[in-house]
Amino acid sequence: MRGVFDGHANEQYFIVVLSCQLWGANYTYTEYFVLGKDGTLIDRLDETRINDDYVRAVGNDGGLWGDDDFAFKNGKLTIIKPAGGSHAEPKWTVTVTYQLDKLNQLRLRGVPTRRVIKHRSKTT
Repeated sequence: MRGVFDGHANEQYFIVVLSCQLWGANYTYTEYFVLGKDGTLIDRLDETRINDDYVRAVGNDGGLWGDDDFAFKNGKLTIIKPAGGSHAEPKWTVTVTYQLDKLNQLRLRGVPTRRVIKHRSKTT
């Protein structure tokens, strides 16, 4: 993806997303890399950093799970992940937004938002 971060109108950036999942595993590991237009690494965002930012903002409620959705628009990197509960039945969908600061580091923007996931009831 290519775009411009808010406050950095004169610079084009590339967001490179790498994701891997072991065959048969129930998790995915994803990293986000911000590159300058010449390919220079500006900053990177991995699962540990995203989870740490989330826990600092809202507390430890079971943490974040894999399977990211993401968007880079309006000058912000937005990541959507399941959270809480178990990986098979998370409690929330969490939206975490990052902004590139003046030091060219991705910083959490505001408090992550959570939306309750309504699971279908199971009948036997």
